[in-house]
Amino acid sequence: QKPVTTLARTSTSNFKLRKGTKVGLKVTLHGARMWAFFDRLVTLAIPRVKDFRGLSLRNPFGAYGLLLFMLSLGGIPPTAGFMGKFWLFSAAIESGYVWLAVIGVLNSAVSLYYYIRVVVYMMLKNEPSGREPHQSPSLAFAMVVAVVATLLLGVYPQPLFEFAEASAQTLGASTVPQMLR
Repeated sequence: QKPVTTLARTSTSNFKLRKGTKVGLKVTLHGARMWAFFDRLVTLAIPRVKDFRGLSLRNPFGAYGLLLFMLSLGGIPPTAGFMGKFWLFSAAIESGYVWLAVIGVLNSAVSLYYYIRVVVYMMLKNEPSGREPHQSPSLAFAMVVAVVATLLLGVYPQPLFEFAEASAQTLGASTVPQMLR
């Protein structure tokens, strides 16, 4: 099992605990979206950690973009991952599941080890390994969009929360507490 799936599984567990409420539905929708987005970015192209060796020398923009995505997966501010985890853990605490929030925070802390390990290979291991990164204008554009979205949604998450609330209302969930708006 990959540590990346922790957020999505915790989110799904929270929805099961809050079934029928907007909070549970919004957290589940947001968690699933964020997990799918970042999991694909991190695991699609390079499946082995050692293949990251020297990436900062071969493709600095890609390495620093990946660093930002790793920090976001770890829940470090000011990234979208931080806002998602903050929202998720707030919903768990508000629902009376403090123990679930504590477990989630501890899992996030443990997962940072795995993310930092990749960063160490990218930034500190200078002997290049793996295949040469594919560079194209469309890939560069996608990277720029993902980096901007990760930072923008970390600093200003309100549009995403409003979208999730509208989605929850469409699916018939009850009201969302003011604290999560």
